[in-house]
Amino acid sequence: LFLSGGASFKEVRLLGAKIGGGVSAIGSTFDGSFSADRMETGGSLFLSGGASFKEVRLLGAKIGGEVSATGSTFDGSFIADGMETGGGLFLRGGASFKEVRLLGAKIGGDVSATGSTFDGPFRADRMETGGNLFLRDGASFKDVDLFNARIGGGVQMQGSLFDGEVDLSGASIRTDFMLSLGDEDVTDWPDGAVLKLRNVRAGALQASEAAWKAAGGRLVATDLTGFAYDRLGGGTADRRKTLADADIAFLKRWFASQPDHADVYDPQPYEQLARALEAAGAERVAEQVRFEKWEHKRAVGGLPFAERTGLFLRRWLVAHGTLPFLPLAYFGVLVLAGIGAAFGSRDPRLAGLGPKVWYSLENALPLVELKEAHKQVEHGRDGVEGFFHFQKVAGFALATILVGALTLLGG
Repeated sequence: LFLSGGASFKEVRLLGAKIGGGVSAIGSTFDGSFSADRMETGGSLFLSGGASFKEVRLLGAKIGGEVSATGSTFDGSFIADGMETGGGLFLRGGASFKEVRLLGAKIGGDVSATGSTFDGPFRADRMETGGNLFLRDGASFKDVDLFNARIGGGVQMQGSLFDGEVDLSGASIRTDFMLSLGDEDVTDWPDGAVLKLRNVRAGALQASEAAWKAAGGRLVATDLTGFAYDRLGGGTADRRKTLADADIAFLKRWFASQPDHADVYDPQPYEQLARALEAAGAERVAEQVRFEKWEHKRAVGGLPFAERTGLFLRRWLVAHGTLPFLPLAYFGVLVLAGIGAAFGSRDPRLAGLGPKVWYSLENALPLVELKEAHKQVEHGRDGVEGFFHFQKVAGFALATILVGALTLLGG
C-alpha cells in the first residue's frame, strides 16, 4: 500500500486492514487522522521521510517488519497501544512529536528516539522490546513513563534533555542503563526534573558524577529505592568514568537527592552501591558508603532514644564497623593517660618512666598480670586512685568491643 511521494490526504482509515506487504507514507501530508487500529501487514510501516501527520492511531496493529517515523512531523498524538512489530520502532532523525503512547506495545527490535523532539509525554508503560531503547544524542523530552517496561537490551539516555519526570519504576533492563559516557555526552536535567528508578533492575549502571548534575549546581532528584544493578560501567563505555571514580562527598549528595531522604531510613541504595563499588575494586569508598548508611539512619528523625544512643556509641567506638581496630587507638590513648596519671602517684614502686608504663599497661589490660608487686601499689591520692579504677573498667570495655568487632568482621 503506497501513500507516498508527496501525496496529500485528509482522513485515512485502515481499521482491521490486512496488507500482504508493507505500507509506505514516505514524504506525504496527512491533514486529518491516520487510523489503522488492528491493521496487519506482512512488511514494514514507513511514516518517514519528512511526512506530516496530525493524529496517528495504531492500536493493536501487527506490523511484520519495522515501524519508521524518521524525520517526520506529528502535530497530534502518536498512539500505538498494544502494537506488535517484528522489527524496530524508529522515532529518530529529528522527528517532532506531541504525545507518544506505546502502552503494552511489543517491539521486536530496538526503539530509537535519537535526536528527535517530544513536546508532550512519552508513555510506554509495560512496553517490551527485543533490543535497546535509545533516548540519546540530542533528543528532547518532557515526561517519560516506562513503568514496568521490559527492555531486552540497554537504555541509553546520554546527551539528551529531560525536562520533566522520567519514571522507570519496575522496569527491567537486561544490559546497561546509561546516563553518560564518562564526563562526555551527559544527560541534561533542567530545574525541576525528576528521575524515578524505584525497583528498576539493570545489568549495569554507566554514569559519572556529571550525569546527575542538574541546573544550578544541584543534583537531579532521584528515587533510588530498590534500584538494583550488577556492576558499574557499561559494556560499550570502555574505561570511562563511573560512580566508582566518585568521592564520598559527591555520593552523600547523590543519596540525599532522594525524596524524603531526611525522614525515611532506606539502607538499600547504600548497600547496593557498596557491593558494586567492591566489585569495581573501590573497597575504601565502599566502606565509606556503608559508614554513611548508618549516619543516614542516625540522622533520621523519630528514632527511639536507646537506638539513637546505640548508634552514637557505634559511630565513635568502631565507626559503624568500618574501622574495627579503632578501639586499639583508644586503648593506646588510655595507656598514655595512665602513664601521665602515674606521675601523680606517691608510691615509690612507680618511680621512673619504665614502671609507670608497665603499670599503666597492666592496669588497662583485662585478665593480664605483668608483675605481682603491682597489686600492692598505693597511690596515696584519691584522684589518681579513681583514674586507675576507671582505666581498668574502660580497658575491659574496649577489649570486649574489639573482640565483638573482629567477630563481626570475620563473618
